[in-house]
Amino acid sequence: MDLFQLQKALLEMNESRRSKKLSPFEVLRNEALQFIDSLVQSHLSPPESQTLYEVCYYSSSATVRRHLNAAPRTSIQAALNSPFYYLQNDRLKSEDGSVSNAAPDICIVYKLHLECGRLINLFDWLEAFATVVSAAEGNDPDSDSFGKVDDVKHARFIRAVSELEFLGFIKSTKQKTDHVARITWGGC
Repeated sequence: MDLFQLQKALLEMNESRRSKKLSPFEVLRNEALQFIDSLVQSHLSPPESQTLYEVCYYSSSATVRRHLNAAPRTSIQAALNSPFYYLQNDRLKSEDGSVSNAAPDICIVYKLHLECGRLINLFDWLEAFATVVSAAEGNDPDSDSFGKVDDVKHARFIRAVSELEFLGFIKSTKQKTDHVARITWGGC
């Protein structure tokens, strides 16, 4: 059988199904469906004709999908990049995207992590964190204790790094024990 004959046979089968006599059940079912359809069309107006229908109804499935499928990583990155918008604290504002020394520890560590490559040396990261935190504490940049790591700064750094690891931004690596690997790339 070639393609033309197959198409002709399928069309004949389809016509024979349409011309087949309906059973009493099928006739009753079709009448019930037509009655329900006429009731719905006569008593319910389409949502597009209602005022502010956009609040409850969506005409695009992509819009619904975007609202239902949350993007937590993007929200977390936005919060870590600009904590001012979430905490509403004027001290946290930074104009040029630099690291604000008044930001929470995890935000400071996150912004410093964005400046690194694939592997991040923990000691260098700790030194950079201590420098930023020392500036936040108002220490004199010319003093010998500026940027020095004490136990409190070290504990704050470890906690912030653990939180970043928990959130899935970094992971420990077996290549180098004093390094962590970045999992995500870029900010928002």
